[in-house]
Amino acid sequence: MIYLFTGTDSKKSFEKASQLFVNLKEKKPEATFLSFDEEEISLSILDELISSQGLFSKKIVAYLKCPLERADINKEILKKIKLLKESENIFVWVEKELNASEEKVLTENSEKHLVSTGKQKEKEDFNIFALTEAFGRKDKFKLWTLILDAYTKGKSAEEIQGVLFWQAKSIALSKNENTAEGAGLKPFSFTKAKQFGNNFSDEEINTALKKLVEIYHEAHLGRVNFEMALEEFALSL
Repeated sequence: MIYLFTGTDSKKSFEKASQLFVNLKEKKPEATFLSFDEEEISLSILDELISSQGLFSKKIVAYLKCPLERADINKEILKKIKLLKESENIFVWVEKELNASEEKVLTENSEKHLVSTGKQKEKEDFNIFALTEAFGRKDKFKLWTLILDAYTKGKSAEEIQGVLFWQAKSIALSKNENTAEGAGLKPFSFTKAKQFGNNFSDEEINTALKKLVEIYHEAHLGRVNFEMALEEFALSL
């Protein structure tokens, strides 16, 4: 069973998905609850979630955060959607952005689909992809000032980390592939990533990726201030 959360307001989508996850914990205390972000998800984990049962109950409730952003296994994940739908386990699934074919497959196989919108004016006030340009150019001062501006325009640290991680991952993929298809990227994104790749050594981009993942996890564990950690990351480029 899949509960899907999407829409133009990704912050609200995450909030609603997280609230459902908490509510299910209260309603089903006997179930096993698991959470996976895009870096943690894998095909083998999905196979286990489809067929496994909790230790003390018949149900597992899994919170899947943007699994389709995994370009390397995106198509394989989509092939498993019907199995996820038919599983006795519950999947709370949130995605920041879906293309038409992804949305069709997911919505057709979801028990419920909640779409969060209403942030159009905010998006006009701040173009979050300006962050990827500054990061790609390795302009740390510009990136830092843009992050500060993003906070004042209502952008969350989670949104900022997500778009920076996407750009860093795109650059890393473009360094190892010669075609957009091979890298799992759209042609425009691949071309930009290739250009930006000239500004980073392999070690530098891999370090940036690891740092962004570390910031995400440390912030959610309450060990660092998410906003300040991203500012420090920008200035360390």
